[in-house]
Amino acid sequence: MDCSNVTSERELRSIFDRDFPTNYFMKFLMDGNKYVRTLSEGIFGEKTFEQVIITNGVLGRVEPKALLGSVRSLGNIELTSNELTYFPSEEIPQYKNIWSLSLRDNKLTSLANIVSQTLMDIKLDENPMGRIPVDFLQEVPELQIFSCSSCDLKEIQTGTFTRAPQLRFVDLGYNELTFLPEGAFSLAPSESCLILSDNKLSNVAKGAINGVTFDLEIQDNQFEQLYEDV
Repeated sequence: MDCSNVTSERELRSIFDRDFPTNYFMKFLMDGNKYVRTLSEGIFGEKTFEQVIITNGVLGRVEPKALLGSVRSLGNIELTSNELTYFPSEEIPQYKNIWSLSLRDNKLTSLANIVSQTLMDIKLDENPMGRIPVDFLQEVPELQIFSCSSCDLKEIQTGTFTRAPQLRFVDLGYNELTFLPEGAFSLAPSESCLILSDNKLSNVAKGAINGVTFDLEIQDNQFEQLYEDV
């Protein structure tokens, strides 16, 4: 269902207050909308979706319970290139089939720790996050892809990327990282990729990176010397 042309949150709510032949929809889409700034609780009525895609708009806030009507059906949440300052990531454990979360290109400064038994792909690029808490990804056992490039990250703590056994792709390029401590990364053993290019790295502790078997990108940093056993 494409609601890109609605002119207010009230109009959006009124659409889903109507009776439809079914309450189940494959996709909710809103692209380029310049009116809807908040998704509030109950805005979708009893309608459920497999995908919620809101892009290139002014959405600034997703209220708690706004998407919980789709708790059993929702697989993909894509809220990219908006003005998000708040997203209720603490509700993610309630989504039983979610596999992808993309909040790229917003204004998020923090999120609650991600907890999910099904989530495989998280993209947070181009948000002023500043930091990733050490336990941010420690309860996402199926996670394979994580990207947080251009997020003003200044440090990575020991253990931040070591508790997701399926993790095979991490992109932290274009940040402000200067040092990697021992035990910062441990990726899945086959065809894994770590991108650290365009940071300010000058030092990497021995044992900082484990499991990268396919591609390690570290160009455009400030290394004077880099040892093979990092």
